[in-house]
Amino acid sequence: MADRLDTELRELAAAEPRPGGPPLRAVAELVQALGDMEPGATDPLPRRRHRTAARRLAAQAIDLAASVRGAFGDRPDPAAARPLALADLARRCTRPGPGCARALGGLARLVLALPPDDGDDWQLGAIAFVDEQALSGLYEACLDLAADAIREAAGAW
Repeated sequence: MADRLDTELRELAAAEPRPGGPPLRAVAELVQALGDMEPGATDPLPRRRHRTAARRLAAQAIDLAASVRGAFGDRPDPAAARPLALADLARRCTRPGPGCARALGGLARLVLALPPDDGDDWQLGAIAFVDEQALSGLYEACLDLAADAIREAAGAW
């Protein structure tokens, strides 16, 4: 399993990041990716779809984590924050998590507590009106979801 996790993490790190949008839109996309993760079956096609959906869920969660990291701490842009988020993710993958659905539920709860976003400049409102601890919690929730999705992809072989 450790080799599979390492493979999944390397593939995620090599993937092209997607431009981030506001967290509420990102949560809607994460819900769609989670919905595509059908329970695995015995034939290879459903397992392959499940693994692909888990990988997409992890990639979207790590992109959101990089975007959120830009709204607190040292405020790097998402391109600079992504390697930091991937390093945090690698450490997190070694311990069990709540599962993708619960992790996404916790993430959605935190996103709904943010002020209404104004498109792609949502970080400005978050910096102005949200406690840095809440943004840090959102970052952690993104990492939890990404870790659960990576473990799911690695276990669905």
